[in-house]
Amino acid sequence: MAKRADKLGNLKIKRNTYTFSQRRRYSPVSNYSIRKKADTPMKEFVEKIFGSKKFGEPKKNPQKKEEAKKSQSSIFSTILKAAGAALILILIAAGWFVLMLSGAGGGGAPPAPPTSFSGNFDLQIFSLGTLSYGAQEEGLLHQGFLMIDYVQQNVSSISIDAKLYSTPPSRQVFVLQYPRDGADTYGEFRRVLELNLAKKGWVANDAQLEDLRNMPGGSTIIIPTGYLPSALLGENGFPSITELAARGITIIYIGQPFDAHVLSPSGALVRPDSGALKNSGIVFEKNLKMESDSGFRLEAPLYKASSKAAVSSMLWGSASQVEYKSGRIIFIPESLDGGWAGDGTSAGEDIARLAGDEPYLLALREQKYEISQQIPQGGRITLFFEPMEEDTAFLRITYAINDSYGNVRQGFFDWNMERSANGELFIDNPVINPDYLGGGRKTIIASLREPQAQCVNLFFELYRNGSSIEQIPVEQQCTKTNIDRSAPIQFSQKPGKYILRVVDRAGKVYAAAAVELAGLDISEKGESGRGATYSWREGEFNFTFYSMGKKKNVPRVSVGMEGQPKARKADFTSTDFISYRPGIEFERGDYTFVFDFGSGYVQKKELSYNYAVPIWERLDVIGLALLGALTFSIGFYLRRPQKQMFALDIPDFPPHSLKKIPLSTAQVLNIFEQINKDYRWERMPLSPEEIKSGFRKIIVDGRGVVIGDYNLERLLETLEGKGLVATELGFWAPSAWIRESGKSMLTLGMYRYLRDLFVNNAIRFSKLGAIGGCDVKIIIGRLEYFLHFYLGDDAVIERALKTVNAGYTWVLFKNKFELEDFKEKLRSSSPAFLVLKMHVESRRVRLFSLEQMSKVLKRLRVM
Repeated sequence: MAKRADKLGNLKIKRNTYTFSQRRRYSPVSNYSIRKKADTPMKEFVEKIFGSKKFGEPKKNPQKKEEAKKSQSSIFSTILKAAGAALILILIAAGWFVLMLSGAGGGGAPPAPPTSFSGNFDLQIFSLGTLSYGAQEEGLLHQGFLMIDYVQQNVSSISIDAKLYSTPPSRQVFVLQYPRDGADTYGEFRRVLELNLAKKGWVANDAQLEDLRNMPGGSTIIIPTGYLPSALLGENGFPSITELAARGITIIYIGQPFDAHVLSPSGALVRPDSGALKNSGIVFEKNLKMESDSGFRLEAPLYKASSKAAVSSMLWGSASQVEYKSGRIIFIPESLDGGWAGDGTSAGEDIARLAGDEPYLLALREQKYEISQQIPQGGRITLFFEPMEEDTAFLRITYAINDSYGNVRQGFFDWNMERSANGELFIDNPVINPDYLGGGRKTIIASLREPQAQCVNLFFELYRNGSSIEQIPVEQQCTKTNIDRSAPIQFSQKPGKYILRVVDRAGKVYAAAAVELAGLDISEKGESGRGATYSWREGEFNFTFYSMGKKKNVPRVSVGMEGQPKARKADFTSTDFISYRPGIEFERGDYTFVFDFGSGYVQKKELSYNYAVPIWERLDVIGLALLGALTFSIGFYLRRPQKQMFALDIPDFPPHSLKKIPLSTAQVLNIFEQINKDYRWERMPLSPEEIKSGFRKIIVDGRGVVIGDYNLERLLETLEGKGLVATELGFWAPSAWIRESGKSMLTLGMYRYLRDLFVNNAIRFSKLGAIGGCDVKIIIGRLEYFLHFYLGDDAVIERALKTVNAGYTWVLFKNKFELEDFKEKLRSSSPAFLVLKMHVESRRVRLFSLEQMSKVLKRLRVM
């Protein structure tokens, strides 16, 4: 009996097939002409101008036909030939004259440019510190700022790179002087090392073994000995290599593992002390397959070093890093000769890059500043860093200065960045509209935290580039310096970034935060339906106001024209668009429109009126036309014979044919299983693009099936209507997976959405439900985060509270609307909600929507 046809058999998938047919063949046509022997270019030119009669050719008898030709020759043709010859001679003479003038002006070879930096440059810190950032209820962050004064002479460009670190970077580099093994290229290595470090502003100094006893923290020691000096295992009370690292020293060891041999002071290989080796805690893994990357040229690395007592990681693919507090040991797993195949130059360049750039230090924040045109002889540069959780940091400023000859001078200096004040300043949005843009009073909360309370007259001060711009009293009487005070402030200063500080009359700072007063852009393009442009002839000009990329309604504006006393002034109120008529006649030239918004804020807009002169009145056009006609006539007369050109006629694409391919339900559902199997996934929902790729693996008539977006959407909607598939967050999965896993489609969809974010940000994560007490666990750096999915019920509260003491706890919502609804519930008097609200306010439990997770993960990755 025939099997019952599948209901999905009625669904047809279309596939386009293109068929090409040759409707018309081309026919080759051969044209032949007699080709004479080519003459020289000069001979051809002379014959063109003066005729083709050869010198010494015997004179032929005159014929009536020749006389007829002579009588028909044109006088204009002769004049044209003579004019062409004269023009060419004039151009040759002019070129020769210019060449002679350029040669006559020379007074010998110019002096050679200097080979070293010839400019003068001085850089000084004027002010720096960390400021408050954010609102009180959102959790306070901090923002670093930096003001730099510079003086320069003969400098063509300035490049400054400022970085903030949580631990102090190295300040000096030493090379240990000790017997070496496998270091025949040490001389070349040392020369290139010093040269490349000097370019970065470093100096490589020698250090003896005894110097290491009192070596200060913040130093970098390079040990290129091939084997570890025996004393650095802690012999006879000498500080071991791990003790030096714990002191805050960075050690770059280039050599073999020291679990079998170390190097004695005489240069002999000896067995290490087993007890000292055990105390170091360093373990070597050998016979591993590793390859260098990031431009590091070390070949055939021998081992990987790690320690259970410290944090271990890999650097540049082959180097091992073991961190102790603020110091570290970097193991280069080969000797100088073996690691770089006898290339001391490459070794010196790589180690100089490692010691000078310190890639093992991750910057908390970074700001760059460059200037290359019209550099003032002196000035002040103000930089604001992105917000961060830390309120103190270590600052390193690296600069590169180019003189006018292209010579470069590089250098760096370090500074500690401390809090600007003991108190905090809370502002819900650091971008503020001033009063002339319709901004009202802004509530500022000052949390004063002086250790000794006093009653002082305090002021809110706008501070910019080291100068006080405006001061507003916090209150009429004195203010205690250990309480919170809020005050509404209206800003009327010019747009730009400022530091808002709380200060007393002596200038002492009690709290500070960065603010930005929004500016205004004026567009003369107008607006569709309200006047799309401006007209000089009609004297009407349309302007639209924008702020922060959006149209801005200004409270008032007065418009006039600079240098035009007869121009009418016009006042407008509460508008984002104006149409202005000055009432004067305009001639060609530049005109400046002046916009006065009040409070001293004035903007100017310059427009140019360049109306077109009729072409028949322009002498330059007439001259160019005559010159063009003359050039065309000469070119037409001297042109080469035209060559016969051939072409192929390619027919248009013919109409395409369609082929219907029936598929069963089982075939379509098997696509989900097959893709999961290919990627080694387990019940992972798929995106439409991934489902389309699965169709291509279905072979019909020797070809893969191609399905369009429309057909795929119809197919999935049909399956969803029959209860065979489900969808969430743009991902699809068979309904059977929901029953088998015991998870909802929302849970599977949220896990798939987060999995893509974790993979893209290189974050370790667990399988769904693999960790008891949470849906997913992730690890960022050395911190653990427990993620709980909100599925519309309050059971997530109990699950979240169980992981509060184990690590950071996050509750994730499908979208921002569910997040806002849940925050409203936190206001209830339920005990569970009250406990959760307490943990949310202490930031031990965080609430995020899926849309926020991308920014949150990127922010944690750079911290």
